[in-house]
Amino acid sequence: MLAAPTTSNIGDRTLGTISFFLWQALVISVEDAALWITARGRFNFAKGEFCRYVGLLWVMTSFWISVPWVADDLLRMGLLTPPMLPNSPMEHIAALVIGSY
Repeated sequence: MLAAPTTSNIGDRTLGTISFFLWQALVISVEDAALWITARGRFNFAKGEFCRYVGLLWVMTSFWISVPWVADDLLRMGLLTPPMLPNSPMEHIAALVIGSY
């Protein structure tokens, strides 16, 4: 277990967390730019079911990429622990969704 971040070890302990928040800012900026570009043209995708599903896919993909960065930092600092139950129902659901856990 690593110690909590201090000024002497901030790069080692928090690089994933900093990357996570910078990634979120980048994703939000790209999303805003895409909505601005489409609103200026003939296509306004800001409304409708298609845009809703694209937005959900966009958010899920973004978190799928970036959550492991911050989770790794939390695991290394001991702030996030492995599950205490030997057989979690979520493992079985994840196995169905992902394939093999």
